[in-house]
Amino acid sequence: MTRDALEKGFETYVSDIISTAYEQFDVTAAFGTGTTASGRLVSQLVKNNALLDRKVVQPALESYETDVLDQVQVLLDYAEAPDADFADYSDEALSHDTFYQQLREDLPAERKREIRDELVEQQRRLAAAARPIVEADEDEFWPAVEATLSRDEAESLVTEHFAFTDPLRDHPDAFRFTETVNPAKLLAGPLTLGMPTPSLTLDYTDEVRRVLTEAEQDTIERVLDEIDRRYE
Repeated sequence: MTRDALEKGFETYVSDIISTAYEQFDVTAAFGTGTTASGRLVSQLVKNNALLDRKVVQPALESYETDVLDQVQVLLDYAEAPDADFADYSDEALSHDTFYQQLREDLPAERKREIRDELVEQQRRLAAAARPIVEADEDEFWPAVEATLSRDEAESLVTEHFAFTDPLRDHPDAFRFTETVNPAKLLAGPLTLGMPTPSLTLDYTDEVRRVLTEAEQDTIERVLDEIDRRYE
């Protein structure tokens, strides 16, 4: 069984996406500026990019990486059980799905169900596509892929099933990524001294969508290059 090999392959893939997304994340573009009192506090926070990077950006991307890898564990449990019904795994898989957790609260119930069903089907297809590799004898990811999949099948695995960010492209208005911060705990200066500083909710949905989708596409291109090299 090559579950360990698949886990390592997924870890490398997801880690590459997160590293690329982190390098490309633009704090100023993500959080913007404003002219109101709260807007001025946000502007002050944005000027301290290192602070927002450490308190918001890094934890958000690390959380996404953890969620994907935890979800992969559930999908591999299903892949190892050829007679299993995916319905028995879907709730647990969704509990680790960042996009499902970040669905906007004001979405109509029918739309939420539609997106939920799409997410579940995406997860099921990935687990089913991984099953031949799990059943291989090889102990490393690429040898297992080469032993079980044709070139076209390997390319399909990557382009169709490794595209975790498809929901962000298919439903760009359905998700909201936010972080609530207390400026008084992060800033020291005339903007906070001696005045009430209520918590602020920072919305960085657009930048999360941009960096994750672009970083994933960059990573997919690199994996396709590796397939070209191995199947030449």
